[in-house]
Amino acid sequence: MYDGSSLIARSVLKGIFFVTVAAGLNACAVAPLARNNIVTSTQDADRAAIRSNGERWITYYQAGEIEKMRDLYEDDALVMPNGSPLLRGSDETVDFFARNRRSGNEVTFRSEPENLVIEGDRAYLVTQYAMRIKSPDGKLTHIKGRTFLVYRRGTDGMWRLWRDMDNSAPDVELEFD
Repeated sequence: MYDGSSLIARSVLKGIFFVTVAAGLNACAVAPLARNNIVTSTQDADRAAIRSNGERWITYYQAGEIEKMRDLYEDDALVMPNGSPLLRGSDETVDFFARNRRSGNEVTFRSEPENLVIEGDRAYLVTQYAMRIKSPDGKLTHIKGRTFLVYRRGTDGMWRLWRDMDNSAPDVELEFD
């Protein structure tokens, strides 16, 4: 039989347990990405180089200059296009984009960075993207999503894509002008 004081003690212990568990879970929680959380001003040159790579990627693809994209990727890159098999290395990556380009689709891209963190010779970039695809028969398709990119600074000081993963994301509101 339990007396009132042991019931209160058990209730207090349960309360302490649940508060401790909740505090522990809260400490483990991952904070959401801060919008436009771009790096400090001391890393302006690195940030500019990484953003320039993204702009060149879009320019090269849209102009059909796919071979130039090779310089944007590390030789041991891993690329995970949404809905496609893993691509290993810059050769497979360039071949993949060249095949897509030869399909006759007209593709327009728009991309905006959401988060960029530079740690030594690695940079981690999350972008929102929107693609407008016009097939040879005139059908329009719109795709929106996010890309998680890992850049690696080479021994030559150049930033290149080392890991690249795309996904469709229903919360991306990026539009074309």
